[in-house]
Amino acid sequence: LDIPVAASRVASVTLGDVATVLPTFKDATSITRVNAKPAVVVDVSKRFNLRVDGESHQVQALDRVSFTVRDGEIVALIGPSGCGKTTALRVAMGLDAASGGRVTVDGREVRGCGHDRGMVFQHAELLPWLSALQNVMFGLEMKGLRGEPLRATAQKYLALVGLTSSHSFSN
Repeated sequence: LDIPVAASRVASVTLGDVATVLPTFKDATSITRVNAKPAVVVDVSKRFNLRVDGESHQVQALDRVSFTVRDGEIVALIGPSGCGKTTALRVAMGLDAASGGRVTVDGREVRGCGHDRGMVFQHAELLPWLSALQNVMFGLEMKGLRGEPLRATAQKYLALVGLTSSHSFSN
């Protein structure tokens, strides 16, 4: 997939023992909100307690990870398997609690899931019998959007990621 955006900056964070590059993108057609505050991850750590063969073990999945995502940016966490990418996203989304540090979105501390955050999973989680447009519209319908605003909003989000060509809208 060729996404026609230009890199605005590259941030670096450490996930585990691996330096990870987070390319952030901002396109002229980005959807931005007036006075929007960034999503901020500050010194987030995450430890898991595991039991193996009856013995308790502690795994440090994240160690003081920090990064900022501004309104309209698209961010990718890149690194080898097991370095903490998914754990960092799950904490930022409010799906898992951090062992330390904090996450804020629009200036409010994240304490569980919310409609103000979204995550693209590693595996295809689309409805394969629907077009890209219909898949996006489905999610927006679940949030209560209807009629022409539904279609216009879905098209705007597809344009944000470079999926505006006619073949992107059909099966």
